[in-house]
Amino acid sequence: MSINKIKPSSLESIEKNAFANVTTYAGKVTLPNLKYVGENALGSITAEHLILENAEIIKDIPDCEYVLIGSDIKEFSCDNTDTTIYAYEDSVVDEFCKNNNLNFANYNSIDPILRDVEPLLTGYDYILHFEAIGFNTTYEWYACNNPDRSDAVLIETSLNEPNTIDPIAIFFDNYEENKYTYFYCVATSTENGNVLEIPSSLCKNIFATIKGTDKTFIDFLGVIYTSSPNNVNTLDNIFSVDGDIRVTPSYATDTQNCYGTGSIVEILNGDEVAIGLTLVVQGDINGDGVVNVIDLTEIEKAVNGHKDITDTYSVAADANRDETFDIADYQTAVNIALSA
Repeated sequence: MSINKIKPSSLESIEKNAFANVTTYAGKVTLPNLKYVGENALGSITAEHLILENAEIIKDIPDCEYVLIGSDIKEFSCDNTDTTIYAYEDSVVDEFCKNNNLNFANYNSIDPILRDVEPLLTGYDYILHFEAIGFNTTYEWYACNNPDRSDAVLIETSLNEPNTIDPIAIFFDNYEENKYTYFYCVATSTENGNVLEIPSSLCKNIFATIKGTDKTFIDFLGVIYTSSPNNVNTLDNIFSVDGDIRVTPSYATDTQNCYGTGSIVEILNGDEVAIGLTLVVQGDINGDGVVNVIDLTEIEKAVNGHKDITDTYSVAADANRDETFDIADYQTAVNIALSA
């Protein structure tokens, strides 16, 4: 089985050790037709949520918040003590969890919202994710090495299917580093033929976010993440064909607009916002588009517990992208400031 190209919606079996040497991360993963998961099949994959509603034999599950098993499963085993496993009472899964002190929950009691939770895809390198909103679309992911895309190849993903209801994270085994330099996605409206395109020099620059209290996040699909301060090119590389684009700078003076953390990009389909994105600049926590002593001072205060950094800026403050906030982030921000 090729782990470089997976179409989750048609995947029926994951054999023993299939992902044993893959370290990757996924958000909400639904494998609707998966019947069999072999021993150590998912290796070091980490997921937020895994939904296997038609599985029959499961011998391994990845580290995740919860697994939803909706079928009357025949065989089950796992050793993840931190994962909540939703399955039917008095089932094979229920018995296994009781005998092994695992966290079991009744499938019939699951909150329906768990099925529709926003996928959390943070700063990992092996995820391609894109979903246009507001109109019916088809999706096509491409990869290439030449900026002019003359060598572009189509990547098979479930996101290439029309009207994808449940976005899937796609697994890649060092796909980006070892084979391709550029990734981009084309979303085509099936209603009016318009093409809305979001390319990215690195696929990790686009990832979905949780809707939070920050006004820049509400109703917006995701984040463009860059390590280059004042990287106007990041915004210049987002364009639409037969569509309009609207960019709101995060900071403005009498002489210039600054595209730093908190800048908003809206791609319009007529009068409707089809795609909304927020820019995060690594280390820029005041939105002026540069990383300097002001940001370093604020990060140092936060590391020492004297200041709270929230929402969009908390993503920027995690400068080394390890999902923790400590002195290492301060040092990374210093290095960014010195190299600018």
